[in-house]
Amino acid sequence: MFTTWKVWFPAVVAALVVGLVAAACGGGEEVPGVSDDAVVLGTHTSLTGPIAVYSQIPNATKAYFDFINDSEGGVNGRKIKYLLEDDGYSPPKTVDLVRKLVEQDNIFALLNGLGTPTHLQVVDYLQEQGVPDLFVATGAIEWVKDPAARPNIFGSLASYVGEGTVLGQYIAENFAGQKLGLIHQNDDFGADGIDGIRRG
Repeated sequence: MFTTWKVWFPAVVAALVVGLVAAACGGGEEVPGVSDDAVVLGTHTSLTGPIAVYSQIPNATKAYFDFINDSEGGVNGRKIKYLLEDDGYSPPKTVDLVRKLVEQDNIFALLNGLGTPTHLQVVDYLQEQGVPDLFVATGAIEWVKDPAARPNIFGSLASYVGEGTVLGQYIAENFAGQKLGLIHQNDDFGADGIDGIRRG
């Protein structure tokens, strides 16, 4: 599945970005991160640190954008510039890096920000700034629980509650009456999974 994700994800993102850029530029006003020849995207991710294995996804996405830029001249005449900022899965670092992406690099959208505890620190800031928050790389229920409050966010993963529910159902059907121990991460990521397991 991981390999499949790396293959289709960048193409879907490119199509979505084209649509969003067209909508944003339709009014004729200047749009941050969009010029006649480029679209600037950015992300916070873990290129290093405890979950650096996920660095394959933003690196593959950047490689795809570079390929499209080199072979096709970009998308609809605009090259896609994708800025990767390494937060090492540290929420305080995420805050600083995302502010840099928005306020100094003038990104059009944040793409595939990785991690529940890290992204929780910047999601409201992105909404306040009007920055599209695309394909958040976490299945926390937080991203979808109040769409009206966060209209610029677009998740991409199945919710951890949903995954936990399936796991809980499997446990109930195959291990009924047995004692089980559950280990989970002590944050919103872990809490959503445990909530789903209990529901299942």
